[in-house]
Amino acid sequence: MSILGFDVGGTKISCCVGERDGSVTTRIERPTSEGMDGNEMTRTLISLGNEAMGLAGIEVPEALGIIFAGFIDQRKGMVMSSPNIPGIQNFPVVNIMSDFFQSKVYLENDATAAAIAERIFGSGKGKSDFVYVTLSTGIGAGVFSNGKLLKGSRGLAGEVGHMVVSESGHQCGCGRRGCLEAMASGSGIVKRTLYRLPGFIGETLLRSIPEKQISAKFIIEAAYSGDRFSKEILDETIRYLGIGLANVASIYDPQLIIIGGGIMQSGDRFFNAVKKSFRDEAKGVQRSMEITRALPDISDLAAISLPLYYGRNRKS
Repeated sequence: MSILGFDVGGTKISCCVGERDGSVTTRIERPTSEGMDGNEMTRTLISLGNEAMGLAGIEVPEALGIIFAGFIDQRKGMVMSSPNIPGIQNFPVVNIMSDFFQSKVYLENDATAAAIAERIFGSGKGKSDFVYVTLSTGIGAGVFSNGKLLKGSRGLAGEVGHMVVSESGHQCGCGRRGCLEAMASGSGIVKRTLYRLPGFIGETLLRSIPEKQISAKFIIEAAYSGDRFSKEILDETIRYLGIGLANVASIYDPQLIIIGGGIMQSGDRFFNAVKKSFRDEAKGVQRSMEITRALPDISDLAAISLPLYYGRNRKS
């Protein structure tokens, strides 16, 4: 039987139908609506699930895997909050979806779920200690330590996006200032850009398009095409990421750091610059560890991996 997987982020919501071997037969997505609340989220998830099952030709899924960019309470089956979807608070998604689809539902934070997928299908296979870091609308991480998934006392371990990397930086969705997420996530890059743009003296491609069309991807592409202002933003971003990854290495001492998320689609030049920034920031704390890119279809695999992992690791 097939697994129905959902990936809910600040930019888009996707749904896929996958199999136990990691193959994905159907995938659809919709943009995340601005101001989306629990009622609209429920309608969207059910609609996507029905559509995906119809396309895949299945009536009842074996199980559901749901990943959210946000704070999860697995025991209650709730999304407590999602910084990039402010309307989602104490959302009982597990009960809602299990009642509708009549299947077992597994819920997890998106970065933790991606770490599980890498453990089953990717570079984390056979590694006892590794960290998966997602660079997307927000920034988070999933951590395996001594072969076990690190959860913390309330299941919130791995929120590396909320470590401060710039004391005087922008305010983060969590309420603090200068978090890695506020300074180097997709939304953080755009926010810093729009804040600095009015005071920039000189020509820049960013003035040629409406503000709402300015994205992290566009800024990075503009920087690599020679746009001076965009390059300033990119250089700062890469430095913040280097600081954050060096902190991650110091805290968790992993064999491997895997980097994924939408920003990593910016290509090898960006990835190599982030790796160099990490090495520069690590300085005397050099470690014989690898930094690699995530599986290309990590969000789909993350969702369908939850029933595979938690179904056989009930206590993990």
